[in-house]
Amino acid sequence: MIESIAVPDVVETHERVQCDSCSARAVFLVDLPYGSLAFCNHHYNKNCDALTKQGGIAKLLGIAE
Repeated sequence: MIESIAVPDVVETHERVQCDSCSARAVFLVDLPYGSLAFCNHHYNKNCDALTKQGGIAKLLGIAE
């Protein structure tokens, strides 16, 4: 059986957003009840379960043209 995977919304931006955990480019913006955090792919994957438990909603950061 194939599980369905939720695809996050895309947030378009003109600026480079830096990961809040390191100096890499952020790929995800996570909206939490108390604010937003930006994460690179590595740190998003590392913290995904904890962010979801706190009510986080992840969005992909896209480059606006």
